[in-house]
Order: sequence, then structure tokens, then C-alpha cells
Amino acid sequence: MYIDPLAWTEDVVAVAVMGFVALALVLVLLIAGLWYGKSKRRNVERLERRNSIRASMHSLRSINSSHGFNELGYRRGAVS
Repeated sequence: MYIDPLAWTEDVVAVAVMGFVALALVLVLLIAGLWYGKSKRRNVERLERRNSIRASMHSLRSINSSHGFNELGYRRGAVS
């Protein structure tokens, strides 16, 4: 008795199902790769926005803490 190990290659339904499964697997891997790349890019953009906001806040604090603006308002009040 001989069993042909490649007999499934002659069955159209089996080949179609395996092809569909392979295509679905490739699509899932492609989508996962694109999702991962976009996730990393979003994380970098979020860090850049956060650092920009922090730098802006630091800049505003340093301007407010300098005496140039405070003295200007004080002098205007004293002159009036």
C-alpha cells in the first residue's frame, strides 16, 4: 500500500484554502508591521510635543522671572 504525500496538491479546494490562509497571514503581518511603525512615530511625535511645551513653559517662566518686565510696569505706575 502506497500513500502519496503530495495528493493534496491535486485537490483544488485544499489548495485554495491554504492559499487563502497564507494570504490572510501575510496581510495580518503587513498590518501589524504598519501599526508598529505608526505607533513608534506617534510616540516620537508625542515626546517632541511634550518637550516643546516644556521648553515653551520654561521660556515663559524665565521671562516672567526676569526683572525687565516687572520694573517696566513699576516705572509706569510710578511715573503716572
